[in-house]
Parts: sequence; structure tokens; C-alpha cells
Amino acid sequence: MDWNTLRFLCLNRDYMWLRFAQIASLSCFKHKPTLSKMKKYLFASLLSLALFACDDANDASTDGVPASIVAAFNAAYPNATDVEWDVENDSYEVEFEVNGEEMEINYDGNGNIVDIDD
Repeated sequence: MDWNTLRFLCLNRDYMWLRFAQIASLSCFKHKPTLSKMKKYLFASLLSLALFACDDANDASTDGVPASIVAAFNAAYPNATDVEWDVENDSYEVEFEVNGEEMEINYDGNGNIVDIDD
């Protein structure tokens, strides 16, 4: 193979790679998103992030709290609102509002009231 043939092949190879890169880059931007679409995606992402960040469903659930303790609380405070249960080791804490006043009660594992905070 002589020098001119080798030079020709190298130049064509570089040209082909350059042309391929141009075609590939243009095809990537064929369906370029508009600014309004990007704003919609950003808004939807931020909204979903805010919804998950503000999720207090685990605090209000009675998962892990014995049914007897929940029933005793509901019987003692039927008008309680904004009820939130916290489970720590073998004690159960409930925070709630009655007549606009915030209260907190701690139960032991047997369902006995340990502490009441008004």
C-alpha cells in the first residue's frame, strides 16, 4: 500500500466519522422540547416532590398500636381531631386536639395511661 492510498483512507475515515457525528447529533435534537414543555415537566417534578415531602400519613396511622389502646383512646376522646400516633419501643404516644386545645397522652404497652400533657 502506498502513501497516497493510506492518506486517502485516513482522510475518508475522518470525514466519515465527522459526518456520522453530525448526523447523530442532529437526530438527537430532532424532537427538541420547547420551553413550555420543559416548564410543565419541571412543575410536575416539583409538585410530586412537594407532595412526597409533606406526606404525614405514617404519623396518623395506627400501625403498630394495639387495637385495645386505640379503642380506649377513641372511647375517652370521641371528638379528638388531628390525631397522630407515635410508637417508641413499648410506649405509645398520641397527639391530638380537643376543642381547639392540643393534648398529648402516653400509654404503656399494657394500655395504661402513663402521662397526660395539656
